Amino acid sequence: MLPKIRRQEPRYYEDVPPDKMVLRDHLAIDRTELANERTLLAYIRTSLALFLTGVSAMQLPSFDANPAFDDFVYQAFGSTMVAAAVATILIGWVRYRRMLRRIATADEPDN
Repeated sequence: MLPKIRRQEPRYYEDVPPDKMVLRDHLAIDRTELANERTLLAYIRTSLALFLTGVSAMQLPSFDANPAFDDFVYQAFGSTMVAAAVATILIGWVRYRRMLRRIATADEPDN
């Protein structure tokens, strides 16, 4: 049996006292905040695309001799896409808030 490898979380600026941080360090935190916001926007964009795909699939007309089956397939696919959109936006929001807390604790002084 292989031993478990513990992954170490990134430490950011926890080891640097706030009075020792220079401009470069503060700018790095600002860049991290902006990257976090861009990532949230990417989650929102992906969620919107999934949602619109799902709603569009549910509105497709039946082109086959068996319309009940087609309607079921379109409704099932559309519902799955809408559920994936909701899951995507929730995952994005949770990750955004978690990273925002980590950034905030890296930027505040120790008491």
